[in-house]
Amino acid sequence: MDIPCNSSWTMRKILGLRKLCQPLIRCLVGNGANTFLWLDNWHNLGPLYAN
Repeated sequence: MDIPCNSSWTMRKILGLRKLCQPLIRCLVGNGANTFLWLDNWHNLGPLYAN
């Protein structure tokens, strides 16, 4: 998603930090009820869609 030019300064900064923060976010799979295999960051290489 591109950062919308009409978004607030705060939202632009938060969206700009996505690549920095994404490797630090993990998902506990558990029973799989709240887990999305392709988008959740559950593998060391990151989300499956990105690889």
